[in-house]
Amino acid sequence: EEEENEEEENEEEENEEEENEEEENDSPAMLISDELVQLFASGARKRKEREEEARQQEKRWAARPLERDDLKRSNEQEKLYGAEGARRVRQLEAALNAHFDRVMDKPSAAKPVLWPSVALRHVAHAPQGPGA
Repeated sequence: EEEENEEEENEEEENEEEENEEEENDSPAMLISDELVQLFASGARKRKEREEEARQQEKRWAARPLERDDLKRSNEQEKLYGAEGARRVRQLEAALNAHFDRVMDKPSAAKPVLWPSVALRHVAHAPQGPGA
């Protein structure tokens, strides 16, 4: 009798476990189609490829020597204008930039003066002609 009771209890437990498993598998949150799994896998694969490509690009940029644009421009100016001429050009550029900054820092620079709205073609409403 005890063995039969134990067997019945085991069977009941197994049935309950199977029902719980079926309920879990039947829930809509747990159903994932193979296509969806493939989509997620391809998305993850592409993300890893992009990250790897970004790392490679970063390594390439880090390996390059940095070009100094200001030195490059200074050398070009010296070739064109000579040492004294290049110095004067740099001074003129600095003065122009300083003037521009002063003008733009004024409060009136934030609100530029707009041109008045004027019609391009003026049509007179007054009657014309000899009888008018």
